[in-house]
Amino acid sequence: MSTAKIVAIAAGILVVCIVLLALFGLSFFVVKTTEIEGRTGNEEGRTIEVTKGIDDLIVSLSVKPNPVAVGENLVLNISAANTAKESRKLSFRSSQRYDFWVVDASGDEVWRWSEGRMFAQVLEDVVLESSRKSEFTESWSLIDSKGAPVKAGEYKVFGAVIADELKSEELEIEVGVRAAAQ
Repeated sequence: MSTAKIVAIAAGILVVCIVLLALFGLSFFVVKTTEIEGRTGNEEGRTIEVTKGIDDLIVSLSVKPNPVAVGENLVLNISAANTAKESRKLSFRSSQRYDFWVVDASGDEVWRWSEGRMFAQVLEDVVLESSRKSEFTESWSLIDSKGAPVKAGEYKVFGAVIADELKSEELEIEVGVRAAAQ
């Protein structure tokens, strides 16, 4: 292969990386990994967390604040922790690592974090070391997928880590949305 072809390929890869950075920001490339410290508990009684164990992996979903007022943001967090003594492999079929979605009391989906986002179609294995966790956090502004503010009421927030090993393991938390303070 000629030097010109190698330079052209490298330039193409660089352009793709720049476009991905522009579309998704730096957080697209960074996975926060921290030591497992156990449950964080409630922060002023306003953080709710649910946890599910799958083999040696612990998946946790938390939201805060709960309840949340119209006009505030709801912080969503999902993590996968490896409690095994050895590393665990998580297999992903795209660059998407997680998803959050919200349904109303009638069961209709009102918002999905991944809706309208593009993810690179790549197969990738991520190694999660023993006693470590990968954590993903997003914020929902209580605006539905059509661009309208959601109404006060009860909603269910779902979260999932999209690894093949965890794909069917979605977690849910009920969230109260109250009218904004006058």
